[in-house]
Amino acid sequence: MKLEPGTVISDRYEIIELIGVGGMANVYCAKDLKLDRKVSFKVLKEEFIDEEFIGKFSKEARAAARISHINIANVYDVGNDGNVYYIVMEYVDGYTLKDIIKTKAPFTNEEVLGISIQIANALEVAHSNNIVHRDIKPQNILVTKDGGVKVTDFGIARATTSNTITTDTMGSVHYFSPEQARGGYVDFKSDIYSLGIIMYEMITGKLPFDGDGVVQLAMKHINEPLPNIRDINPKVSNSLEKIILKATAKNADNRYSSSRELNNDLKKALSDESGNFVTENSIDEDSPTVVIKPEEMEQIKNMTKNNNQKQKDKYEDREYLAKEKNNNQSKINSKQIVSKNIIQAKTMAPNNKVNNKSMERKVTIWAVLTSLLIICVITGFLIVWVLSGGNSKVPDFKGKTWEEAVEIAKDKEIYITNIKEEYDENIKEGSIIDQDVEPGERIKKGSNINVILSLGSGQFEVEDFVGLDISEVYRKVENLDIELKEEYIYDQEIDIGKVVRQSPEAGKKLKPGGKLTLYISKGKEDGEQVIVPNLIGLDEESAKATIKSEGLSVGRVSRVESDSVEEGKVIDQSISFGNEVAEGTAISIVISSGKKETTTETTTETTTLPIVEESTEATTEIISSLEQTETTTTQPVIKSENLVINPTLPEGTDSLEVKVVEIVDGQSKTIWSSNHSASSFPLSITVSGYKPTQYELYINGNLIGTETKSFN
Repeated sequence: MKLEPGTVISDRYEIIELIGVGGMANVYCAKDLKLDRKVSFKVLKEEFIDEEFIGKFSKEARAAARISHINIANVYDVGNDGNVYYIVMEYVDGYTLKDIIKTKAPFTNEEVLGISIQIANALEVAHSNNIVHRDIKPQNILVTKDGGVKVTDFGIARATTSNTITTDTMGSVHYFSPEQARGGYVDFKSDIYSLGIIMYEMITGKLPFDGDGVVQLAMKHINEPLPNIRDINPKVSNSLEKIILKATAKNADNRYSSSRELNNDLKKALSDESGNFVTENSIDEDSPTVVIKPEEMEQIKNMTKNNNQKQKDKYEDREYLAKEKNNNQSKINSKQIVSKNIIQAKTMAPNNKVNNKSMERKVTIWAVLTSLLIICVITGFLIVWVLSGGNSKVPDFKGKTWEEAVEIAKDKEIYITNIKEEYDENIKEGSIIDQDVEPGERIKKGSNINVILSLGSGQFEVEDFVGLDISEVYRKVENLDIELKEEYIYDQEIDIGKVVRQSPEAGKKLKPGGKLTLYISKGKEDGEQVIVPNLIGLDEESAKATIKSEGLSVGRVSRVESDSVEEGKVIDQSISFGNEVAEGTAISIVISSGKKETTTETTTETTTLPIVEESTEATTEIISSLEQTETTTTQPVIKSENLVINPTLPEGTDSLEVKVVEIVDGQSKTIWSSNHSASSFPLSITVSGYKPTQYELYINGNLIGTETKSFN
């Protein structure tokens, strides 16, 4: 499904142009008409649209939206308009790391470290929030023109799996980990491996593994050692080389234990090229995002199985020969025991001429039975020893933290996998609620135990909002993860715009994501209907005064950056100008906080990971090499105005198609195209420009009028 420029999705996002095509989504540059800013608009491909996937996709996208860090591209919104399922992300003006590698690689040691530190910063924040990227590759890493790095597409790849990656293995074949190649469990160490491959590509200018298809590449990730870095680039420092080798270890247990540990070594490598600080391990071209087909995954598993079988056959051959030798030795020993017993029996017999054949026969039988008993005991011992040697007794992980469980599992040679998170008020956050194999059971070594991690109760006590103005309530709850719903009711005593009652009541517990309903007074039942005033362009205080003067109440006041609207002025309002609403209805407004300041210095709060100064400085030279000298010009001042569409509609009209065409210097472009119910008129549309522009208004394909805006 391809969206044409000018298409408006969800009455808010106007498609500007297609800027990329990935394995899962088409990426557009779009304009957020509500907040007047550019956004990256990703639309899922049709083959991924099914109920199960959409549910996972929405959940993971919302989880990713809760992450905020300078090295992560922000997720703004997720939703759908009909069959168009989308995710709205921060628009980054820059280049993909893949483009820079093609142009500039091999990088210097400092450049590789500078970029890698910023990527590791992003991974550290995500992993601490239990979010694994699963598709770390240069195409998903954006470098801004001032040298900053932003990792994008967090949460999207995870939606394709339920915790493990099996039949449809997502990832970029040149960068995914051996466990991804096998279709096994994927955790944060897979992201570390992928970053290691990217570092290899940056320092050498080459991909470590290549092949004719997915299967060949997958098998190389599983079986082949990383090509020698120094053979390709002798200038690589010892520290960077050691870091890359540790990050790309085939066995996940031999990699860095966390992205924080990797990040610490990267920072040390900036000043210490020896690499002595890197713990030694006992190490047993343009890559699109792909989905490994089931038949390809089966082939990979079979090839892996065949390799393992060959090793097993060799082992079993050796084991068989050893057993035969032991059996033969046991037979010899038993014969010797029998012979010895017979000799002893003969020796003990009376030395007379009478041959007591009966006694000799009894002694012989006794000796044979004794020998058989010894053989049975030895055989039984061997069977028990073999069986117990290949099994582990499952520990009780319930109540243990994730870190504690991992350490316990290591000692038992089993693995903790399939992390699922649930709220549980009885188990502290980060501890294990349950496991799928009961404690005390025996399982094969190397097996997985699936556990459920606790998010804690997550509950908080609801405040008493009754009697407060709705705008004050918005200020109190703006940092809470709740859904706020407004219901307007008549009340003879409570002032207009104040909360009459709430659900749940004050003092009750509410979980994150829960719904808080506020019942707001709209005055006496004989109150009047009010026409919503035009607030766009007013300063904050004037807008609030205007709202109140019309008998309405002030709702949420939020602020966003804008390059086109003066700081302190209203960009948008929750209910469009001209609509008729009940007296006392709350009107929310969006205020411009001015232009975004561009600086290489980063101020972080105590809860945010610091970004190393050298990391951005190291990338500045790379970016400058990609850019040509630009001539400085005076930018025109862009202003915004409202177009009000209020057609005369015949009775019984249900839905209308509205289209607005912009004509500038003789060039026409559709800037609005959407269906609206009759009740949504009059419709107010914000338009922007810096010189006189003509607009044609169409209803159901028919021209109903034209309007010119001067933007003076």
